[in-house]
Amino acid sequence: MAYIRENLKLILEKLIRVQAGQSLLIVTDYLARSGSIANIVIELANSMGIETILATMEPRTHAGQEPSPFISAAMKTADVTFNIHETGSVGHTTARKEATEAGKKFFIMGMENYEYYLRAPIALGELEVVKERTEKLAEMMTKASVARATTPYGTDISMSLEGRDALPLAPLSRGWTIPDYGEAAIAPVEGTTEGVVVADASVRGWGYVLRKPIRFEVKKGKVLVDTVWSEIAKQAERFKRTLLMDQDASNCAAELGFGTIHIVSEMLRGTFYSDYAMPGTFHIACGRNNDFGGATLSTVHQDVLMTDGTVKLDDIVILENGELKI
Repeated sequence: MAYIRENLKLILEKLIRVQAGQSLLIVTDYLARSGSIANIVIELANSMGIETILATMEPRTHAGQEPSPFISAAMKTADVTFNIHETGSVGHTTARKEATEAGKKFFIMGMENYEYYLRAPIALGELEVVKERTEKLAEMMTKASVARATTPYGTDISMSLEGRDALPLAPLSRGWTIPDYGEAAIAPVEGTTEGVVVADASVRGWGYVLRKPIRFEVKKGKVLVDTVWSEIAKQAERFKRTLLMDQDASNCAAELGFGTIHIVSEMLRGTFYSDYAMPGTFHIACGRNNDFGGATLSTVHQDVLMTDGTVKLDDIVILENGELKI
């Protein structure tokens, strides 16, 4: 338990910045790791004079799955919601969207790598560096009209960013995902993505590094489901099922995002909170994006991760052969 309590208290005080007299809603699944951390947070928050409520839900089957109506209503009432989860978060949901639109704060902490980021001191000075890098990249993305991404594995895709605002998702800026996560993300304009995607690293939520890539084609902003292919047939079929969950699940790219936090592991683990935050990686998503600046509503938001890529924003190279130039 070394550092865990200290880090959780720091998270409450310095990252979430919840204060005595405010209400804190903890939303968690009932799995062991998330439940044990949630209980420590409750104890700490209560000792700080914070009214704390615990809401436990069924484990999520995919990112974007809505919580129950009772939890959704509570999220719009509590001053702060803290989603401590082992399965999919409720970040890409209407419940979160409506809560933040109502002026409520929302934060996520996944349990995939908690043993790494809670068992050592959280370095606030390093998070300041991440904040600056993430906000600078988000500003560049907001100003850009077109993004084009290529990788040596076969990805070659372009999309319009015209009129869309990027989000700096870093612990000391926009927040949401804490404590050791950072990305700059934007919702590209629907119907504009064209090209080929080869996901060589991972698919969010699957829990492992891909042994063989997954390839698919995108035309006029939609994945051509019949083109989804992998040398491992079961992988391709699993990904196809996600794209067929509703009529807009194949919207692509729902998101374009870049990892920005340099204090995570440099080795791919197949987990979201380390791999997708790693500088030099980039990801796109299929499905929903109306919760962070896009116009598409879907029951799913499915990210795929790529490495060793080169990405241009208009004529500016911001990622070159897997090296972030920010």
